[in-house]
Amino acid sequence: MVEKKFVFDPMSAAIRAWIAKNGAASIKTILATNLEDVKGVILAGVDENLTTVQIGRNLRQFYTDRSPFKSMRVARTETSHAAGFSQREAARQSGVVKTKQWISSRDDRVRDEHLAMDSDSHYEAVPFNEPYPNGDMYPGENSIMCRCAESYGTR
Repeated sequence: MVEKKFVFDPMSAAIRAWIAKNGAASIKTILATNLEDVKGVILAGVDENLTTVQIGRNLRQFYTDRSPFKSMRVARTETSHAAGFSQREAARQSGVVKTKQWISSRDDRVRDEHLAMDSDSHYEAVPFNEPYPNGDMYPGENSIMCRCAESYGTR
């Protein structure tokens, strides 16, 4: 058996290009949702005949109540997205990976779509350079707060 030495380059051109293209991309989706929530607070204030000062207080309270959760959601999503791509890039750089399998977090918070693709659900491995049935190339690519991962095969 021939042993292959593998060295991962975390500053490769592929990783730098990914960061330039995708870094903080999910924040756009989160901000769009946030804008809709803010509109809801304002409309509720108008419907209740509140003054501008009262609507302002409601908005301040809205942000006070939601900031820790939203910050964690952004951090978790961006970290997961970057980790998923980095894991995939390391597999690509190895030159030996042929297939991949989706691994969900296997709990009651996993999206049905992700659970259906889970390797534990007898879902077959897919070729490394092909997308999963949901169109993603790797777990977390397009999902807010995805906690899934993937495993790789050499055959």
